[in-house]
Amino acid sequence: MYFSNPDYLTGLVEQTTAALTWDATEYSYAVADGCLVVTRGTDGMAVDLEGLEEQLLEQLNLCDTDSIAIQGTFTPAEDPDFQAILDEIYVEAENATLDSTTYEVVEGVTGVSFDVETAQQLYDETEQGESCSIPLIYTEPDITATQLQARLFADVLGECTTYVSGTSNRLSNVALAGQLCNGIILLPGETFSYAAQMNGCTESMGFLPAPSYVGGLTVDSIGGGVCQGSSTIYTAVLYANLEVVQRRNHTYAVSYLPLGSDAMYSSSGSDFQFRNNTDYPIKLDISVSGRYLTVKILGTKVDDTYVKMEFNTLSTTAYSTVYKIDNSVAAGSTKVSVTPYTGYKVEAYRCVYSADGTLISRTYESTSTYSKRDQVILVNSADAAQYGL
Repeated sequence: MYFSNPDYLTGLVEQTTAALTWDATEYSYAVADGCLVVTRGTDGMAVDLEGLEEQLLEQLNLCDTDSIAIQGTFTPAEDPDFQAILDEIYVEAENATLDSTTYEVVEGVTGVSFDVETAQQLYDETEQGESCSIPLIYTEPDITATQLQARLFADVLGECTTYVSGTSNRLSNVALAGQLCNGIILLPGETFSYAAQMNGCTESMGFLPAPSYVGGLTVDSIGGGVCQGSSTIYTAVLYANLEVVQRRNHTYAVSYLPLGSDAMYSSSGSDFQFRNNTDYPIKLDISVSGRYLTVKILGTKVDDTYVKMEFNTLSTTAYSTVYKIDNSVAAGSTKVSVTPYTGYKVEAYRCVYSADGTLISRTYESTSTYSKRDQVILVNSADAAQYGL
């Protein structure tokens, strides 16, 4: 038998092909009601029109109409990569902080994530075209805006008071240095630079000539005495248990602080720096009352620990007395032209204690080496013999 109605056959094949052909649909997802809602895609199917027509024609010519096996090509629906989806929607929780420009409190960020294994399991149990809801995991910040506002600069983390000796110019320089640093706010992770605040320590800024060390001698220079500011801040930093970034001791031991607790500054390159390594902003509160300089570091205490400093003198180098002839000195008298300093080598440790006095940690802080400076006494040449000159 020969099937002689090709138009009918073509129409039948087209109808059958259309009924058995559909595109695969992609999966989709959206965030709703605290869940990641994933809709599973569906497989696609395609039937070869020409091949089906040839198959039908052959079977009809053979009068084989009992059953016709139609072959189709399936296109599996693509499954989601849940790790990639997590990477796309993941949000890291962030603590509330202060705006670095306005210093206004900025609300923290709630973290968002989900468990990839749980998501895959729920998806595998979902039929094609159906949806599953994967619970999102929300992580609140450790420090909210309300908490930060209430605790901002509420505690004295560390403080130090030193006596300012010397001339009125020196006192003026120390007070001005304090003013330049007073009120500075450091956000978590930010670093303070004393040199940046001194900005060269110039006369145009209001600094005056006062005694300072130059080439091993004590001479008047603009800004003499400002190192007392950096040293007092440094000591407060130690007691606040903050991270010291850069510090160098003076050439000679200072009188206003214990050995090992000073920090030198010079416009030629020596800086004192520390970092706010706490979770809260901190602020420098610096004042001068009479001849006393006080530095307080304000912040937020998160525990009852406190710091004690341990200073160990490793060695001492005595100074010598040197006599020099200077006939401007009256016979029978002497004049000290260079004051002496004993040399020291001092090791410092930062000791952190719990509220009940239990030692939590004892950490090496620094080694400070102070040079000795010989005393120089001027005498008249008429008295030279009695001084071995």
